[in-house]
Amino acid sequence: MSTPTVACVLIPSLGLACELAERAHLHDRPVALADATRTRVLDRTAQAARYSVRPGMPIRTATSLCPALVVLEERPAHYVRIAEALVDGVGTVAPLVEAAMPGVVYADLRGLGGLYPHVEAVVRALLDAAPPPLAPRIGLADTRFTAHVAARCAEAGEALTIDGDAARFLADQPAAWLPLPDESIERLRLFGIETMGGIATKLIERNTT
Repeated sequence: MSTPTVACVLIPSLGLACELAERAHLHDRPVALADATRTRVLDRTAQAARYSVRPGMPIRTATSLCPALVVLEERPAHYVRIAEALVDGVGTVAPLVEAAMPGVVYADLRGLGGLYPHVEAVVRALLDAAPPPLAPRIGLADTRFTAHVAARCAEAGEALTIDGDAARFLADQPAAWLPLPDESIERLRLFGIETMGGIATKLIERNTT
């Protein structure tokens, strides 16, 4: 397998995903994951976000904004076990893996051509390696950053491969996905920079004025 060389196996919002995986009846409901004291929102579903529920918000405020909000209490030890199982599973597919953070695992795909002659084969193996019933998103590219962005763009249980112009692909993605401190992301927003390509545009404008 010559390309891609890196796979990112991603389970977004790992804690919330673990809870919803055990409660299929809540998939279309506004749900918030609360801290152990049930005082603050740690994460929330897209349905809850429509009511302006957001991480860091007091639970009391969240329930006033969304009276139908279902509040689930975090189980950190359970999420650690799931994260470790994900790493172990990916390790059965590729010998070189790295857990960047819980729910984000990188796999080095170089040298796996004999086992997985087609991209589809390694994707299937990686999907099968995830703890059921979690459906990871997989990004494949030549760099970890591009693979991670591709995974964020993929649908649950599917893969997105970037085997061409990575710069073109990244240009349209949110600047908020850059690995920068929150203050830097906010500064970009204040300058009207919403995409990664917008940064290059601003630099070009700056150098031509």
